[in-house]
Amino acid sequence: MSARARLLVSAAFALAAWRFHAWYAFDAIALFDEGILADGAARVQHGAIPGIDGWMPYGPATYWLVAPFFEWFGASVATLRHVMIALQALCDGALLWLALGTATLPGALVASTLLVVAHGSFHKSAVVVAALLALLAARALASRRAFASAFRAGLLCALAFLFRHDAGGFAGAACAAALLLDRGDAATEVAWSSRARQVGALAAGFVALVGPLLLALVAAGLDLRSWWDHEWQRIGVQERIDVALVGTETNDWSFGKVALLVALAGAPLLHVAWGGAAVVRMTRRKPLALDVARVASALFGLLLLNQARLIPSTNHLFQASAPVALALGDLLARRGRGVVPHVALALLVGGVVAWAAQGQSGAYSGTFRQRIPDGVVLDLPAGGVRLRPGYAASLASVVDAIQRRVGPDEPIVTGPSTLLLAFLAQRRLALPSAEPSYYYASPRFQREAIAALEAQRPPLFVHDGATAANYRFEEAAPLVAEWIAQRYREVERCGPFTLYERRR
Repeated sequence: MSARARLLVSAAFALAAWRFHAWYAFDAIALFDEGILADGAARVQHGAIPGIDGWMPYGPATYWLVAPFFEWFGASVATLRHVMIALQALCDGALLWLALGTATLPGALVASTLLVVAHGSFHKSAVVVAALLALLAARALASRRAFASAFRAGLLCALAFLFRHDAGGFAGAACAAALLLDRGDAATEVAWSSRARQVGALAAGFVALVGPLLLALVAAGLDLRSWWDHEWQRIGVQERIDVALVGTETNDWSFGKVALLVALAGAPLLHVAWGGAAVVRMTRRKPLALDVARVASALFGLLLLNQARLIPSTNHLFQASAPVALALGDLLARRGRGVVPHVALALLVGGVVAWAAQGQSGAYSGTFRQRIPDGVVLDLPAGGVRLRPGYAASLASVVDAIQRRVGPDEPIVTGPSTLLLAFLAQRRLALPSAEPSYYYASPRFQREAIAALEAQRPPLFVHDGATAANYRFEEAAPLVAEWIAQRYREVERCGPFTLYERRR
């Protein structure tokens, strides 16, 4: 297939994927997770600098990307979803373009369909963007222009880092390892010194993009030590997340749970087999074309699966599905492999489609099964998504109450599970953090939150008592909860939401 035909097919696939995602992407809402993204982008829209004017998880590129669309089309959940499904569709097309490098057209289409169906929730589309940038970086390593290609790979890893710090770091480490393992073939040996220089070129590419941005942030007032403290706090809390393995404690086994257990075990084994075979060929100096890219992609895929290790759920597994799809396409649908592996790939992807289709509706807009047939549009300027009638009425009611009790220029504070309410009510959050369940966990950060609340004196606290990221507010932040209990009193209830007004 010519380069032009490959590009046209990938563009058509991306357009079809966009239409499919648009069919279901505007149903349901995630007050916690989407609140993180919407709040951070809204802050950047109004001039805030990530890491300086507020602690915002994920990489700054996500907020830099969304904020202009808020400015052009209005700050709403609907605008946010439009941006996310466009990103996801572009990733779908990019994966097909990568798969066509080694797979047959039917095999590449089937493998890429896996990412269309199994992509994770839309508010985490930046993870998929970072993953595709990492896979593109791995493919760049296979170019004949060794140092230029390594530098280009470094740039792509740096761009991935700006979207997701963990994914960008994983990508850089995976690419460096692949370069060091590359000994060339029997006719053309790659000397150790040459491989070391390629790693240097990779690092130079990374620094060429991240370095100037970091210097600009430091010049604007970024405290590197404080930034790292917050970043490490989030990593530390994630590592302490306590989740039973796929809910096995209840013994209510189902097809979905069995499939998740198999996938959680099978995905790492797939990367080990795929990358391991390439490593063996490289060690014997009988590599196939693109084996360097296979090793880097497989190692990156293993590192990215850390998401699913921390929280063993379908959503987190799906966030790591781009490398899985590429590995399956290359293993089973590589040109010359015959019909049987193609059939196996098709059956495997068909099983994933069936698995996703039997999922229940929920807070995450990430699978076509999340549609709400009897849904109504959340009729708010910052809304625009479809919800169940009762829940839509509760959200409209609490937003009205917030707007009645809090002036346009006044802040509010919310519990960890209700972050998006400030965005929906077009009010700002008092805390300088968009993710308090992580921010609260240490007494030090609780005291920091209390100091911010003392300075801002928000007139309203909104809470629903739900669990967010495996934390309840009163358990994750006892010092803050006690401070709020002393200064706020209950004044109104709107469905599951309770409003507390600051005492005079």
